[in-house]
Amino acid sequence: MSQDEFNMDEIDFNRKRGKGKRSTRRLSLFVIEGLIVLAIVIIAGRWLFTDNSEVSHLQATIDAQNAQPALNAQQLFERGVQEADEERYQDALRSLSLALELDSDHADAYFERGEVYQELEQYNNAVEDFDAAIRHDYSDPATAYYPMCLPHYSLDLFRYALNEFTSAIEFDDENPEYYYWRGLTRTQIGESQQAIDDLLYAVDLGYEDLSYAYFFLANEYNHIEDYDNALYYYGKSITKSEDDCEASDCWIDYNNRGAVYYQLGDYEAAIKDYTRAIQVHPDEYPLALSNRGDAYNAKGDYNLALSDWNTMIQLYAGKIVTRSFVANSKVLGGEIDDYDTQ
Repeated sequence: MSQDEFNMDEIDFNRKRGKGKRSTRRLSLFVIEGLIVLAIVIIAGRWLFTDNSEVSHLQATIDAQNAQPALNAQQLFERGVQEADEERYQDALRSLSLALELDSDHADAYFERGEVYQELEQYNNAVEDFDAAIRHDYSDPATAYYPMCLPHYSLDLFRYALNEFTSAIEFDDENPEYYYWRGLTRTQIGESQQAIDDLLYAVDLGYEDLSYAYFFLANEYNHIEDYDNALYYYGKSITKSEDDCEASDCWIDYNNRGAVYYQLGDYEAAIKDYTRAIQVHPDEYPLALSNRGDAYNAKGDYNLALSDWNTMIQLYAGKIVTRSFVANSKVLGGEIDDYDTQ
């Protein structure tokens, strides 16, 4: 073999090797380009199918949290008060609880959280917080005792409420609200004369809702069988509420005053008051209809008595009225219960 032939073979051989390298490089470039395209498609897909507003909001929240220093107890307390004012009670609970975690002696935070619990009708929690506010030297003990009494009153814990209203009065003996509510509390435990004293003093101090103060005064005078004062204060309550009788429930005054007249044997006056109660609330107070039937019966007008009783039965088919004097008093009352007609 000549030298030229040998060199040609070598050259041909080298060309084959060079062509293989270029093919490998092309394959590698193709794979890389494919991966790049795939990455672009994935990124574009995520961008297209992601709620940009949510991402922006999340990023803004993160940025704000990173930029804003942690709130201290006082700032959390102030935020909780604002949230409570806006009736965002669950948010307020969180803020005030965080404030108390940072400062367990923050009397104002206990008081405000107690008021939030009261709005949520979580009375036991409210009582605990009001008590904690007092123990941590709350600046106005009377206003802490007062809201602590109301949950106890709502829970029928009248002895506790009585003691707390008395404590509030010791700190502020010129507030008519305290005397009014202590008077109401005493009506619940049978202290009629003391209740009358408190209610009268509340009126003297300028208690605003006189129609209710007069109503409860009349009830207590009725309980102790002082019928003249009972009639007098039912009359004053009706005078205060007559302009908006339906809203102020003055039909109860008419019914109860009718019961006093009934006990005194003045059946004509009783019938007149029962009639007025029926006119004011014919659907909401059917007992006045039954009571008027009793008055007609006592007066000897049996047909009218039967008419009232039959009307009541027709209006309230499937119901039965149990009538009795309220709490061993001279006020006629009753309950309407279902009964089996079969």
